[in-house]
Amino acid sequence: MRRLLTAYTIYFNRRHKRHGHLFQGRFKSYIVDKSNYFIALSRYIHLNPRESGLKSDFEKYRGSSLRYYIKGGEPAYLHTKEILTYFKGDRKAYSRFIREGLNKEIKPPVLIQSFMGDNFFARQIHKRLGYLREKESRAYRAKLKRDEALRKIEEKSAERILDHVGRYFGIRMAIIRKGRRSRGDLGKARALAVILLRQYLPWTCLEITEYLGLKGKRDINTFIKKAAQDEALILIEKNIKDSFDK
Repeated sequence: MRRLLTAYTIYFNRRHKRHGHLFQGRFKSYIVDKSNYFIALSRYIHLNPRESGLKSDFEKYRGSSLRYYIKGGEPAYLHTKEILTYFKGDRKAYSRFIREGLNKEIKPPVLIQSFMGDNFFARQIHKRLGYLREKESRAYRAKLKRDEALRKIEEKSAERILDHVGRYFGIRMAIIRKGRRSRGDLGKARALAVILLRQYLPWTCLEITEYLGLKGKRDINTFIKKAAQDEALILIEKNIKDSFDK
């Protein structure tokens, strides 16, 4: 979600020639007690358009997936089956369930700003998360192994990005990563590397600075500003992204 929101903010700001934040706050995620709160949360999300003042035809709201849950014809990326299983696949039954929430308080309780469930559920999950912080625990070792495997995948993606950028400018990947100049083609290549790494990988600014041998976040901001103001660089970025996505 961080990668998605960052990439969209960059895209939106460039398209509308603006700067700064686009979304009101950071994305928040909760651990949900699936057995008791899963469909309640689904109903709360699908009735969210009411919060913006939409009193009728909320099933047709274009920013919601509700119409697909009720009418069908959902796109391939939208997985409706799990929720509808609770209603034996009956879309009309789910529609009735949604409408039953129109005249009642339906927001599921949130505990410790992290858990959506009762106190017992929150204690159990909190205990499990505690194991992840114990370096001698099996859970901690398993998480470390998963993190290492994920990092290798991310670094391969980063190398692929730099390879595309390097081939476009005729500059070796090692120079893009550790070069000290910020002018000319090398400066443009490093600026594009920063932009693409932010868009395609869930890395923090610190991780990008370390990977590219930059001095700090100020360097990242400098490259982003350079890329936003150079129309030729924006076109090159689009061409690289097109070749990268193939």
